[in-house]
Amino acid sequence: MGVVGVLYLVPSFVAVVRQRPNMHTIFGVNLLLGWTVIGWIAALLWALAGREHDRGRPSLWSTSGRKPCPSCGHSLHKNARRCRYCGYTITAKNT
Repeated sequence: MGVVGVLYLVPSFVAVVRQRPNMHTIFGVNLLLGWTVIGWIAALLWALAGREHDRGRPSLWSTSGRKPCPSCGHSLHKNARRCRYCGYTITAKNT
C-alpha cells in the first residue's frame, strides 16, 4: 500500500479512532473524492469535527439525568439498557 496509500486514508483512520457514527460515509467520501485535494480535506475535517457531548464526558451530564456508557463513554439516558453508539448491553451489575 505504501506511504501514499496510508496518507490517502488518514481521514478514514481518524473517523474510526474517534468512533464517528458516520464513519462509513466519511470512508466513502475519502475513497471516492480523496484524490481531489478538496475531497481529502473535507473528509478529514468531517472526521475531526464533533461536538463535545459526542465524546460522552460524564461530568457534563451529571446534573441532567444521564450516565456514561461503561464501554465507550458516550452519554446515555439514565434508564438506558443499551448503548446506541457501540451496542453495549447495560446490566444491573455494570451500571
